[in-house]
Amino acid sequence: MNKNRKQIEDKKPKKAPLVYINRVEMKELDENNEYEFLPDIIDKDGNVINRDDLSEDDKKKYDKAVTRKISHDKRKHMILTAESELIRIIRFLSKENEVAKRKTKRSGISRDYVENMLSLKVGRSYTKYRDKMKASKGIVTYNGKRYKRIIVSSSHSRTQKAMLVAENIWEKAMDILLCGIDPNIEYKFMSKWNSYIGLAATDSIPVSTPNIVVVDDKEILMKAKVDVVREVDTWDEDGNIHRKFNVLHDKVKRIPTNLFDGAGIVTVRKAGEWSKELNLDYIPASFQFRCIPCLKGKLYTMPIEDFAKTYNVSKIIDINGKEWDLFTDKIDCILTKSQFKFHDIYESVEAWRKEFDKEMHGYKRKFNISEYDVSFSELEDTTVMAYQPLQTLSFSENGIKRLCSPTVKSYTAACKSVEGFLKFRGICSEDDKGNDIEWSRFPAYYNAMYYDHSLFNDEFVKKKAKQDLKSAKERAYVGKIVVKGNYQTLTPDLFALMQHIFGLPVTGLLKYNQIYSNYWSHHLEGTPWVDIIRSPHIAQEHSPVQVVTSGAMEKWFAYQKTGIIIAVFGNTIALKANSADFDGDHVLTVNNQTICEAAINQYCNTIYHEKVECPYGGVKKKEKVVVNDMDEIIECDYKGYKNNIGNVINPISILWSIDQTKEVQDYIKIMSIVGSITIDYAKHGQEANIPKGILKLLKMHQKPYFMKYLRSGRRKRSKEKELKAVGALVGSDLETELFDNTDCTMNQICHYMEGQIGNIDMDINIEEEFHWERLIASLPDITSYKYKKIRDKLIEMQEWLYEINNEKYNDTDDLTEANKTNKRKYDSLYEFAKSELFAIVHGESELLDILLAIYYSDKKFMEKYKDKSLLWECLGEELVKRVRCDFSHTDSPNIDKLLKRGEKAKKHLEGLKEYREKNFQIWEFENGKNIDREVTLYKEDIKWIKKSIPTKIERCTDCRRLMLVFTYICRKCDTDAISVIHNKNNRITKSALCKLADTDRRYFDKDIKILEELGLLQISVDKYNHLLLTGVQVNRECNEMFVANIHYRKLAGIMKDKIRKSVKSVKEECA
Repeated sequence: MNKNRKQIEDKKPKKAPLVYINRVEMKELDENNEYEFLPDIIDKDGNVINRDDLSEDDKKKYDKAVTRKISHDKRKHMILTAESELIRIIRFLSKENEVAKRKTKRSGISRDYVENMLSLKVGRSYTKYRDKMKASKGIVTYNGKRYKRIIVSSSHSRTQKAMLVAENIWEKAMDILLCGIDPNIEYKFMSKWNSYIGLAATDSIPVSTPNIVVVDDKEILMKAKVDVVREVDTWDEDGNIHRKFNVLHDKVKRIPTNLFDGAGIVTVRKAGEWSKELNLDYIPASFQFRCIPCLKGKLYTMPIEDFAKTYNVSKIIDINGKEWDLFTDKIDCILTKSQFKFHDIYESVEAWRKEFDKEMHGYKRKFNISEYDVSFSELEDTTVMAYQPLQTLSFSENGIKRLCSPTVKSYTAACKSVEGFLKFRGICSEDDKGNDIEWSRFPAYYNAMYYDHSLFNDEFVKKKAKQDLKSAKERAYVGKIVVKGNYQTLTPDLFALMQHIFGLPVTGLLKYNQIYSNYWSHHLEGTPWVDIIRSPHIAQEHSPVQVVTSGAMEKWFAYQKTGIIIAVFGNTIALKANSADFDGDHVLTVNNQTICEAAINQYCNTIYHEKVECPYGGVKKKEKVVVNDMDEIIECDYKGYKNNIGNVINPISILWSIDQTKEVQDYIKIMSIVGSITIDYAKHGQEANIPKGILKLLKMHQKPYFMKYLRSGRRKRSKEKELKAVGALVGSDLETELFDNTDCTMNQICHYMEGQIGNIDMDINIEEEFHWERLIASLPDITSYKYKKIRDKLIEMQEWLYEINNEKYNDTDDLTEANKTNKRKYDSLYEFAKSELFAIVHGESELLDILLAIYYSDKKFMEKYKDKSLLWECLGEELVKRVRCDFSHTDSPNIDKLLKRGEKAKKHLEGLKEYREKNFQIWEFENGKNIDREVTLYKEDIKWIKKSIPTKIERCTDCRRLMLVFTYICRKCDTDAISVIHNKNNRITKSALCKLADTDRRYFDKDIKILEELGLLQISVDKYNHLLLTGVQVNRECNEMFVANIHYRKLAGIMKDKIRKSVKSVKEECA
């Protein structure tokens, strides 16, 4: 089985393999920049155990517990990351015992653990990072080992982390990375230096090194009508930059443009070689590459040899004026100068190549592919939009309906049937067969449900489906609506690039707003237009373009099966798309008629950033820095970490949601430039702040209504709901609207989707019961040692899963990075769990039988662990086979015993659920201040309440019951004021009060108003905007004891006995 698995893996397309490295968070480091885990072992009373006080046998147990805790902490601080040139260097320089293999023969998992690498997660602790790292000279000590900061790439800067390596190999690693460059060299910007050296940290796969020539860039002045954002810079005495912006409209400018920025050519022959090295069954349209220390960009597969023969050219002049012959010199890769980042440091490409080819400390540098284009058949036909590009367009009511219609239909169908749900999840379409679906992209339980719909009745699977639908509904509210389109590589006119390479007049094959796209040539519907969209989308950067083709295009772009090829003359598409270049930027193109029409009719000028340095604006700070100055390096890291693009992007939605006056439109254009400066920090090392005038306007408005459905808006949405409920009771000037419900595009879309799908809940009914016992191949021995060991290990893994689940909602600033990090955490857990479980039970079938018995029939285990993710992630393939009956089921008379055990466990859980509902806790009664205070109820209490709330009062029974509960609370907490918290577990909430009183939660607000009208309490708001009941009246005549030392969970029983509902009142209230 493992041999077959290896053969399958060897045939799969190559991706950068995942390896384990260490990771620590900045906030975990002490004042000396150190982290060391010293576990405490706690006894059942919560006291720290002193090992010296233990017997010899207990010391052994203590030591095992310590070892287990240390092992768990080490695992928590190990992350999966994709292999890069940097990791290959560190692995090579490490000693054998410093690179461990995490593998288990039976599980098929084999990954390197590179102990000498440490990822430091800085997050929002960037000030601490600056101070501590400067003080320690870039050193972090993790569990006694010293690591030194080596790389913070552009990507690391955006995601707020740093890469460190073991101090003892740091110098050797730097020798390899510098590739012959003097470590004391001065460079223009530290940020740019960090960015280029950081290329070695990009995920990549080594391939054969091509024969490279570098030609000059093709730079021209492109004439275009633009809106100019003019920036005037001054500097203060400390060298800090101060920017002032103003906007000039409809100006014709000649814009400096690099026609092929980031683009190069690779021959078809070399591309074919790489394709084989990468295990691909097609030749990609382009390859993104990285090469130490300064080569990066995109290489497009083109028949350049055919071009040379057709046009009778072969001579190429490089950036140093040297002549090369395409055929004689066997050139198979032509770069442009923009791809050779240190062309001003190396004398020539040959000088770089000479250093690159030298072995350094025994290491041979590699030419690396970091990404390659997918095949034509892998391109998606549909995608989901985002709110940023939608909010910049206006749609009619009918336009919104047409735009949202496909999402409404698919969501409605998803709520009605398993088939509809699977289609909605993108798992299958009308024509798909099981074997056609790429199941690796989807959870295994949905794979199994595709073949056996009864699996939907499994509580775990049903819960997952419900969560998916709930998330999908809220995503639809924020513009995640389905449209026809996909993401592809933005590509320049490659015919024009070949002309430039050979010194021919550059004309290209495309004109103005035309594009060539092999995909769209075959998939256009309704209109010949597509809209080009790129993130981040700030200021109406839509570029509607026309899809064209010709015989010449089909010939010369034959290997460009994917990609969006744009004209190089007569348009500013790349500039408009937030200064996109051609080094691998992806753009979304959509063929949705509603969007295309709006983009055409509401077309806006490209925004051009014009920078002016005021001659009297102070002294500009010296820019050249010594690249190995650690203080300068750390300061640069610090500025990059706090230079958060989210701080610019998020306020844009507020500007788009208010009246679009000329001032607001100008502010949006200025914010577009502020965003570009922020994104391009690595290029210039400068920060950009939002201008004061814009900040002042932003403070006058709240986020638009639709943003309450973003993950980052959930807490505020919950608070708004509470405020509205409290406001309705109090009737004061309480501010209850925390979002602006203006008539902007995204609010319109949100309201439309609320109206269409807001009240649609999952209503999937599968009559057939799910029989888990049918998945058992051979009855496991639940009394065996193996079973106990598996169960213990599973508990350990479930606790780890619980930790990850709790951590994943902490950081919501960068959702894309957070999701990627969380996925790696889960992958690490599942791999480790699979490895550990197979170490106990070697057979896959036997292991699965034991796991099924534990998850579905082990009463104590099922009490605590309902999440079956580990089961499906570790043995999903085998489970799918069993669901499809691809295994030989062995009937056993003892299967009934296991089934009865499972039924007994199920009934126990139902009983436990009922028990927990009855035995709820309320913190206000259980805290140290109040727990020992006894409460006695008196007969006079009942009489006083009945007298205070006469029978003639509407809803008198429920009001009386609530007053008795308030009596209890006032005595238990020694107070006459009660704060009613909103939507918090184990606190005094409306639901908790109704539970104690045995009343209907729906009428709570009405009951409270009645009690206020009777003068029994006053309704107000506390400092946290919670509902506050003050001046609560309580009976003071306490003579005849009714119940002594009553527990609050017994109150409901008292209500039923002493404050009964009459038959008449029940009928009236039901009516």
